[in-house]
Amino acid sequence: MKNRWLLQTFLNSVAPGKIASIDRQTFDASPRISRTQTVKPASVSDYMINAEQDLLRGLVGFTKAEYSETLGTLIAGIDSFKTSVSVELSGLKDFLKLALERAASKDYLAPDAAGHQSECSWVENLLLLKIRSLSIN
Repeated sequence: MKNRWLLQTFLNSVAPGKIASIDRQTFDASPRISRTQTVKPASVSDYMINAEQDLLRGLVGFTKAEYSETLGTLIAGIDSFKTSVSVELSGLKDFLKLALERAASKDYLAPDAAGHQSECSWVENLLLLKIRSLSIN
């Protein structure tokens, strides 16, 4: 479940309404791979993800203020967790510890201030698969 943990790390670490871009693939008669970016950072719902027809391939967003010093201000992820941060070798343990805490958390499922269901609750229904190779005999 490596990929689920990476997605959760991202969603738990990004500030609400601060998604910069989403990469997705559709499963239509004519599948498309696309990157959607907004002029200003936006919420996940602004990207109009269809949980039944879109496969997430990548996310980029701005980190919550309380994690930006350790995780960096801009993070990306799905298949891997990507950030750019200056870390001394002695501080690597703190970085990895926080990344693991963010991965194990379910903060992204918390209701919003008005008590509405999380806009990312659909993530719980994802089964993330990656096909490395396909051979037909």
